[in-house]
Amino acid sequence: TADEIAEPALVAEDIPNLVCGYHLGVARPREGVGHGPFIAQAMRHHAMRRQFSRLANGVVRFGLTLDAMEQAEILLPPLPIQQRIAAVLDAEDIAIEGLAKQAETLRTQKRGLMQKLLGGEWQLNSTFDRMPPAPFIPAGASA
Repeated sequence: TADEIAEPALVAEDIPNLVCGYHLGVARPREGVGHGPFIAQAMRHHAMRRQFSRLANGVVRFGLTLDAMEQAEILLPPLPIQQRIAAVLDAEDIAIEGLAKQAETLRTQKRGLMQKLLGGEWQLNSTFDRMPPAPFIPAGASA
């Protein structure tokens, strides 16, 4: 869709004669002006996503022309600030990815425990014999 256009992927190394497949493009920051990891993060921001969505053309498949790419505006702070911002955002992305993996592991563990309990393979011990009290719900409120 037009909303999915221009999804960035950072190639953090110099690859001479890099060739991209159909519907991919290479954008390189100007030396001394833009920091690649910062620009990749900025391209994920909703304001940039809106620009690319507006500039995209197509009916079934959407694309961006080089002219449209040049029309997109990105605000670039000084290079040292770009580098610091990118480092913080990249570290947060890594932390979020780790937490997402941990959450998926816990969901898998929960499914397994529920199957064992509901299938009768495991039984609850006496400390779970009585149900906890129901939460207080004020009159007129829905649960």
